[in-house]
Amino acid sequence: TATDNGFRLSFGTVNGQITYSGGVAVQGVKVSADPAGGNIGGSMNFVNVTSWPSRPFLRIAGDTALSASELTLQAYVKPENLVGENPIISRLGFSRSSGSFGAPTTYSPYGYSFYFDGNELKLRLGTQVFSATHADIVAGNWFSVAATIKSDTVKLFVNKSLVLAASKSQSLTPTSANNTDDILIGKHLEDGDPLNFTHPSFTGHMEEVRFYVRALSNKEIFQTNDIYINPASNGLRGYWRFDEGFGNIAYDYSKTNATPNKNHATLSGLANWSTDVPTATQLSAGAYTNQLGSYFIPFIPYAGSGDNFTLTPTFGVHQLQGRLSMIVQAVL
Repeated sequence: TATDNGFRLSFGTVNGQITYSGGVAVQGVKVSADPAGGNIGGSMNFVNVTSWPSRPFLRIAGDTALSASELTLQAYVKPENLVGENPIISRLGFSRSSGSFGAPTTYSPYGYSFYFDGNELKLRLGTQVFSATHADIVAGNWFSVAATIKSDTVKLFVNKSLVLAASKSQSLTPTSANNTDDILIGKHLEDGDPLNFTHPSFTGHMEEVRFYVRALSNKEIFQTNDIYINPASNGLRGYWRFDEGFGNIAYDYSKTNATPNKNHATLSGLANWSTDVPTATQLSAGAYTNQLGSYFIPFIPYAGSGDNFTLTPTFGVHQLQGRLSMIVQAVL
């Protein structure tokens, strides 16, 4: 008998176009779909515990489809505290070198880990570590973070700010082609690995964790920071929204074309569900208009039999009014 895992969340889509009354397209307008009943969904709560068997994290089974020479890692986070290390997402491993003539065995890390160290946002690539700070990194507040890894550069983002752009000397190999190590959300490494890590877990809440096998551009980061993304986005291989609210599996929403990627995450330790989510101003269903003034909102979740939504066009910090034309089509 064949079995599978699944979770279904009702959602709709909206597309349309924004022009001035003379027919001139308006590019770069954010169109938000705000539910009358408020944001729905949930987050993952990583409970602060000291006992290692209970330390919370999520595990995504290793697969070469999650390996690439370029990556983008994104998440909304609400750290409970910023003391010590708070891992966000990692795929760290180690290579072993046996010492000769009585020399000790040495272990060299490979892979990556995206994490906080105090109030610093850090990315480890093997033995190379990149770090940056930003005023929005505050315990008890929701904010977004992202890292992009290209062949020669690393970038770190907090909310809509680029906080670091640096050259890198280490590649993602051996993870680029043959790494089947598990990916961990909320933890660096498995307990018992022989590297010199204290194996801390993230404490606080996470939401909207995204994993791409390509490096998003600055514009793509800025224009997906505050909206739900298309689950079939180019290069997206993991999209964990934590909407389930039950069970021990966080389902992967991502698709390659129309085929679900099924990189589901298994909850471990005291990782549990929460209804604490970013505000609608921080994160909501929405889209930005292209050069033709067209937009497509691919993911508008709703509960029960439906909800009423208000479409609000915003350009920069200004809400558009007056000589504006909106054409809207919706499918729920």
